[in-house]
Amino acid sequence: MTSTRNIVLDQLERLACAWVRRTCASPKRILLAFAVSTVLLGYYVAGHLGVNSDTEALVSEKLPWHQDFLKFKAAFPQLENTILIVIDGDTPEQADIVRDTLRSELRSQKKMFPAVYEPDMSEFLEQHGLLLMDTQALADLGDRLVEMQPLLGSLGENPGLHGLLSILRKLAEQDDLPSADSAREMLDRIADSTRAAARGEGSVMSWQALIASDRGVDIRNRRLLAVKSSSDFSAVLPSAQAVAAMRKTLASLPQETLSGVDIRLTGETMLGHEEMRSVLTGSVVTGGAALVTVIAVLFWALGSLRLVIFTVASLLVGLVFTSAFAAACVGQLNIISIAFAVLYIGLSVDFSIHYLLRYREDLGTGAINQAALRAAAGEVGVSLILSAVTTSVGFFAFLVTDFDGVAELGLIGGVGMYISLLISLTLLPALLTVWPGSAWQRAPHLTKMARAGALIRRHPGSVLLLFAGMAVIAVPLMQRLQFDGNPMHLRDPASESVRTFDALLHDRRSPLLNLSVLVGDLESARHLAARLEALPEVANAISVASFLPDDQSEKLAILDDLSLLYGFGGASTAGKSEHSVVLDQELPALLTALRAGGSEPWRVDLASAFSTFLRAYRSADAPTKTNLQQHLASNLTATLGYDLHLLRKQLSAGALSLEDLPDAIRRIWIAPDGHYRVDVSPAGNLMQAETLQDFLAAVVRVAPHATGIPVLYERAAAAVVRAFQVALSLSLVAIVMVLLSLLGRVSDVVMILVPLLLAAMLTAAGSVLFGLRLNFANVVALPLLFGVGVDSGIHMVRRIRTRGAHENLLASSTARAMWFAALTTIVSFGNMAFSPHRGTASMGVLLTLGMTLTVACTLAALPALLYWRRNRKSGDGVGKTE
Repeated sequence: MTSTRNIVLDQLERLACAWVRRTCASPKRILLAFAVSTVLLGYYVAGHLGVNSDTEALVSEKLPWHQDFLKFKAAFPQLENTILIVIDGDTPEQADIVRDTLRSELRSQKKMFPAVYEPDMSEFLEQHGLLLMDTQALADLGDRLVEMQPLLGSLGENPGLHGLLSILRKLAEQDDLPSADSAREMLDRIADSTRAAARGEGSVMSWQALIASDRGVDIRNRRLLAVKSSSDFSAVLPSAQAVAAMRKTLASLPQETLSGVDIRLTGETMLGHEEMRSVLTGSVVTGGAALVTVIAVLFWALGSLRLVIFTVASLLVGLVFTSAFAAACVGQLNIISIAFAVLYIGLSVDFSIHYLLRYREDLGTGAINQAALRAAAGEVGVSLILSAVTTSVGFFAFLVTDFDGVAELGLIGGVGMYISLLISLTLLPALLTVWPGSAWQRAPHLTKMARAGALIRRHPGSVLLLFAGMAVIAVPLMQRLQFDGNPMHLRDPASESVRTFDALLHDRRSPLLNLSVLVGDLESARHLAARLEALPEVANAISVASFLPDDQSEKLAILDDLSLLYGFGGASTAGKSEHSVVLDQELPALLTALRAGGSEPWRVDLASAFSTFLRAYRSADAPTKTNLQQHLASNLTATLGYDLHLLRKQLSAGALSLEDLPDAIRRIWIAPDGHYRVDVSPAGNLMQAETLQDFLAAVVRVAPHATGIPVLYERAAAAVVRAFQVALSLSLVAIVMVLLSLLGRVSDVVMILVPLLLAAMLTAAGSVLFGLRLNFANVVALPLLFGVGVDSGIHMVRRIRTRGAHENLLASSTARAMWFAALTTIVSFGNMAFSPHRGTASMGVLLTLGMTLTVACTLAALPALLYWRRNRKSGDGVGKTE
């Protein structure tokens, strides 16, 4: 069997030599063929290689939970691929006005924004919100409206500053306030806003909050607007046009409307857009930086400008060929596979370094150029072939997993290794035949490596004991290595969409982490919502049935009474606001009435506030007077007309049945195919991962086919962990089988794998020490490191088999090539660590750490193991030399 395996290696060696000999026989034809092919394939790549930024495509669609999600998307497409606009106002009314304005503007852009809706159904609640209140809470609110009718009813006819001051004067002329509690609360707020106006400050008074105070009405200053955007996932930035249109719309809003309002963007579209932009930026920057740093290392390693140029040319040609393969077989890169260029540069340059350094070493022995080319192919060609096979195994191991994002990278990277092998044994010999290189001279740093090698030869047992101690320390650490399944942690934390997403986690009413369940009919939706809402992990469970009020007769009677009381049967009062008033006449009359009426605290406080404002107003110049007047009008009445209009709408609400619900509501809760949606929101602190895990587990027990972001995160993480385990196991088994079948000696395989396994343990332990977790992006690193790391061991063992076991291994060109090959890989991967995309950066950090430890173990532990084994066989004892 061993002889058969040696025959295979001999055949591979002869094949490599024959291939290089044929190349050297027709170098110019080879160069012309490569030049033409590179141009044609580059043109093909430019027209056919796209980018798919859809993160949902990273995991196989065949998985059951992914099928549930796709079914939901098909039923409610308007709820996917959305921009979530977060509007925070100083008052609820300011947020409402901006939301209404934006809603109108965006709905006019149907082509770019096919659907616009409020996740909290605020548009529906503006009309029917009072009917959905608890009956007792509505009765309490009705009592408050009755108390405030003397003021609000009169303001309905004149909701400006002039009307407000007139009503206040009439109240001041009365002996006592009607219903003192609500009136005094209102007058306190008027006094506070007036003092702010006297200081030239904005402090807009919310009449909505005043009316609803402590009456069971949910009043908040945040409004959410969800906008479905048009995206082209075949484009590099699929949502670029939609995002630009959104920015343009926001910029066109009147400045006076935006006063006191903050608008931020997040949601699926914005998160994907900003992530893809960071990935592309990072790929361009890190790819360019990788090429520059690799060139610098090549100058150091090769010591020849000509050889560096040839190596870079080979890299670029191989990159074009690999890109063409990706365009033909994959079509579109994803946010993970787009990193293939940096990986290719870092890995394929190893082939060139090993070949060129052995070529220069043979030139140094006096061999002629073509003989040196053939000899180098014979000596390192087999190692390069084995390295291509083992490295590709690390890539290909992901092909059988459900992690499609990395599987595509595995396919491209694995084939890229064979392309690199072909170019190293074809293009480089052709170039060196036409323009020969020069002999290699030993460099000073190689002398240092030789000294280290001599030390290892003298004390191999001590070196092995040192590494054994490191392994013992690594065992408990590596068991703490964790997987971070939250893809939000891969994105740039400084981006607007991520910062806004994180801010919304503090708001339990945010829909970002809700789950959705599809059921077949209304009664099932009602029943399931009740079961889910009873769970302690669930804050709310809503279906279309939630918009059908109970006790409608009793509630409508309350609304009818209030509508008659307020006399809102006529025209709308919206928009009746006064922009100027003669304060010299209005305020003195009000102050006189307040002071003449008595010494009640509310009179004194209100008189003090308006007196302060009047003094500031009278002492100011004309421009300041105008400014003060505008502040007073804005602070006291900016939202009054809007609130009275809103109150009129709510008091005029009528009975509701399923058929009466607006189409906008029905489309969001009832699918065209008849499915009903139940929306489930989590309770507890959403910033804690345990809260979401408990929420998901509780909901899935009741509704196994629930879907949404928590399901996608948790299930995708589990799928990736399984993919990682499968890929790691497959790569290790496949590499062992390849080595056994080709090297023919179990001892050689063990010597190659021991440093590799040691490096893997140290990498896992180092990741824990540095706080680095596995994630969707960097999980490819460990299986890949197995494939890449074994290459150095192959070169070292093959060196012994071709040159003998008694030389100082670290003084050889093989060790020098291993060192520089590893260094080029490290600096190439290291550039990825500076990518703005945290997933790409984590991949760069883990690969850099892994490669550093791998080369350290290979250059130290492997020679020590070889020397120790040789000493044992020779009977000289551990640590002795011959």
